[in-house]
Amino acid sequence: MFPGGAADLVAHAMDLATRHMCHEVAALDLESMTVNQRIAAGVKARIKYTAQWQASWPQAMAVGALPQNAVGTASHLGMVVDEIWYLAGDRSTDMHWYSRRGLLLGVYASTGTSVLLWCGCCVLRVLCPLLLCPPS
Repeated sequence: MFPGGAADLVAHAMDLATRHMCHEVAALDLESMTVNQRIAAGVKARIKYTAQWQASWPQAMAVGALPQNAVGTASHLGMVVDEIWYLAGDRSTDMHWYSRRGLLLGVYASTGTSVLLWCGCCVLRVLCPLLLCPPS
């Protein structure tokens, strides 16, 4: 099913999460939202979808970080932030294209890692505005 083993499985999971995020965000009333709200909705939708794999996501991140998989992982993350910005309405073709995606990549990676790896809920309820944990 996954000829490349765990790396193909992780890539497939990342693709599924990105497609889900695109469908969920596109279904929103984007016209009534600010750019920041659109970006937050994209990040939240992507992280919320991957939260179903919370128990195994650290292993998936480790597989993606292996030297032979790092290029593919970076490509997937680049596509994620590009999709979020595109859904937010960004059509820039200048240096802003790169800076926006680079900044969002840092936000997405740190937020996603925090939520998925230490979702001890109590701490995040205070710290994370994209809170995905159910009330305790």
